[in-house]
Amino acid sequence: MRTAAQVAIGIAAVALIGAPLGIWIAWTSGAGDPDPRVRVGKAAVGEASRDLGPWLARQTAARLSSSLKLRWDGGSMEASLEDLGFLPDVEATRRAVLRASAAAHRGDPIAGFRAWRDLRAGKVAVPVSLGVDPAVLVDWLADLKARTDVAPVDARIDVATGAVSDHRDGSALEIWASAAAIEEAVAAGRSDADLSSALVSPAVTADTLRSVDRTVVLGSFETTFPRSGRNASRAFNVALAASRLDGAIILPGKAMSFNAIVGERSLEAGFQEAPEIFEGEMVEGVGGGTCQVASTFHAAALFAGLDVVERYPHSRPSAYIRMGLDATVSWPTVDLRVRNPFPFPVVVHATTDKGRLRMEVLGPMKPVDVSFHTVVLEKIPFEEQIEEDETVPVGVVYVVQYGLPGYTLKRIRTDLRSDGTETVEKRTDTYPPTVH
Repeated sequence: MRTAAQVAIGIAAVALIGAPLGIWIAWTSGAGDPDPRVRVGKAAVGEASRDLGPWLARQTAARLSSSLKLRWDGGSMEASLEDLGFLPDVEATRRAVLRASAAAHRGDPIAGFRAWRDLRAGKVAVPVSLGVDPAVLVDWLADLKARTDVAPVDARIDVATGAVSDHRDGSALEIWASAAAIEEAVAAGRSDADLSSALVSPAVTADTLRSVDRTVVLGSFETTFPRSGRNASRAFNVALAASRLDGAIILPGKAMSFNAIVGERSLEAGFQEAPEIFEGEMVEGVGGGTCQVASTFHAAALFAGLDVVERYPHSRPSAYIRMGLDATVSWPTVDLRVRNPFPFPVVVHATTDKGRLRMEVLGPMKPVDVSFHTVVLEKIPFEEQIEEDETVPVGVVYVVQYGLPGYTLKRIRTDLRSDGTETVEKRTDTYPPTVH
């Protein structure tokens, strides 16, 4: 027979055991189900725990439409995650919600109790899970790179005065490192990301130029251009392009791009509308006349003994230079590139004066003599094309464009070096006929 004291002790024991047991049952009773107190981003699951899929799909869509602020050297912008190539992963988010719910209802009693306490306080949150299409993200970054990269500026020399302008560093967006930074920011739920850029140093510094010897003319060429009437704008473009080429330096073993030096031919860049050759016909175009600068420079570089790495003939013979020496250029795809094969730097000197364009390549010595001639392999007759126009009176004929024959031409360049060795280079140019 138990005494009153024994009964009291038994009741207390049951209470001591039962309280923790009740708490344990409370935090384990919801194991395996989404807890309505778990937050996805900033929103609590709430009643959506009964039908989690559609609610999570809405949260994912909202996350995809949100913007990520991107920063890089010299700029910043915002872009939606969807535009950056991110994709919904509703199932991964659902699994994260269930894991967070289970953490508060299972496992070690102490750890479980802490998780359950955080759950009650609304402190348990999981990010919206997203995947990414790497191709879309890389393409987006490549487009950003094309718009934001800053090319380095080489130091230039005023050949007439010897004054040297300073160089400027450039910067280039690093696509793969930037893609990793974006993915890391999104995975962490951040609203901003710092993209990766690399410093791009110029090839030619001011110190390099001050020691360049430019006392000898390695090669030169002259062409003339009209300046009056409708040709005034073309003459302006010739002078502008020549001024940008003047003082450029080509280091030993390096190539120089005409397009990179002269830049985009646009109204914003200072060029004017003027006649130019396009697909065999004379048309109005911004920067007309630039090809004459390229052609004159090509001829000077050739006679200086430079290597012509990239060059294209015009679609019809030019009036200002003989066939085989011309070079057509078009921003940004059609370029003229020459390489310096000598062990010393060479300097480009370009001048315009009273309708005369002169190009020189300067250096300390002339290591090669170049001879150049052409042989016409075929002359191709032009075709006559007649188009009827109801606005033209009967019997009246207007000549829109005079026909020009086409030519197939062999170009022969012979380099005689100071050591007595000789190199002969043969190439073929084709100028299609122009319809009459």
